[in-house]
Amino acid sequence: MELETVPTSINEVRSRRADLHAILVDIEQAIAAAVPGREDAWTDLVRTRFERLIPAFEEHVAHTQGPDGLFERVRSRSPRLDVNCRRLEAEHATIADQIATVRTALDSDPEHIRSAMLDLLRQLVRHRQGGADLVYEAYAVDIGGSE
Repeated sequence: MELETVPTSINEVRSRRADLHAILVDIEQAIAAAVPGREDAWTDLVRTRFERLIPAFEEHVAHTQGPDGLFERVRSRSPRLDVNCRRLEAEHATIADQIATVRTALDSDPEHIRSAMLDLLRQLVRHRQGGADLVYEAYAVDIGGSE
C-alpha cells in the first residue's frame, strides 16, 4: 500500500460522518419530545429514528475495520496510532452491545427507553470524537466540525 498524505476518500469519510451526525440529532430530538398521553406515538417515533442508526453504524464499522479500511490505512501511515485504532475497534463492540440494549428497551417504558438511548448517544458522540482525533493525528485533517 502506498503512503497517503491525505486519504482520497476523506470526503467520503466526512459525508458518512455528517449522515451519522444527522441521525444522532434526529434521535436526540425524538427522545427529547414530550411523552405524557402519547407513549405509543413517542415510542414509534424513537424506534423509527433508531432503526436508521443501525445500518449507518454497520456501514461505519465496515468502512473503518474492513480490508483497506480507515484503520488499516492509519496503521500503515502511522504505526504509533495502532493503540488508538484498537481502542476505537473495541468501542465498536461496546456500541453494538448498547444498540442491543436499546432494542430490548424499546419494549419497555419511555423513561427506560430514554435512558438507554442517552447512554448510546453518549457512547457514539465520544466515539466520533475519537475518530476525528485519530484522523487529525494521522493526516492533520480536521473532520470533527460542521462546515
